[in-house]
Amino acid sequence: TQRIAGGTAGVAHENVFLLARETQNSGSLCTATLIAPNLLLTARHCVSPGTGDDHVLCGDSVLGDPYPASAFIATNDARPNNGSPVFHGADVRIPGLGEDTCGYDVALITLKENVPADVSTPAVPRIDREVMPGESYTSVGYGINEDGNPTHGRMQLDDLSIECQPGSCGDGVESTEFRGETGICSGDSGGPALDADGKVVGVVSRGGPGCSTPVYSTVTAWHDFII
Repeated sequence: TQRIAGGTAGVAHENVFLLARETQNSGSLCTATLIAPNLLLTARHCVSPGTGDDHVLCGDSVLGDPYPASAFIATNDARPNNGSPVFHGADVRIPGLGEDTCGYDVALITLKENVPADVSTPAVPRIDREVMPGESYTSVGYGINEDGNPTHGRMQLDDLSIECQPGSCGDGVESTEFRGETGICSGDSGGPALDADGKVVGVVSRGGPGCSTPVYSTVTAWHDFII
């Protein structure tokens, strides 16, 4: 429980939240980033039902309409428990440009109340400058580790490297996405890639077997949507 795909406890990143969804017949856990006092940035597949297959096939893995906002709660407790402070969803927004998991995997959740400044300071999305190959980033999330075991808290992995920038990653990675180095497991979806200044440059969309080859939605592609 000391690692998430090689990571360490992410106590410092208080603007990264555990995002839980519970509906009548299903539930899920994801990660999200606070980017305004009442606004979370996450992955669209965390807020919308998909085709029912965990395997993502670009062009075929379509996402539906979002679940109701009332289905979502979030906490930034480093080790969530029954006494953790929670914040409730009030609205869910998704891009109106496409429905494929590949290329359109971002969403915004407005919260019913502001997260107090003494609980979390929002992260800044780096919407003005694209990532570059070789650029260093940190991954943060609440997912399982590479053995499939829960980490029971927020974990981080530092000194990772951007493998390729949007538009140059080849098949299976869209022009609105980039590929990272490693470390992304189930439950880390929607979590951030943070640059050296702590700004959000990407949102976890998907990864390969064994928590490998993570693909991120780049925030620059969603400049207008985020604003």
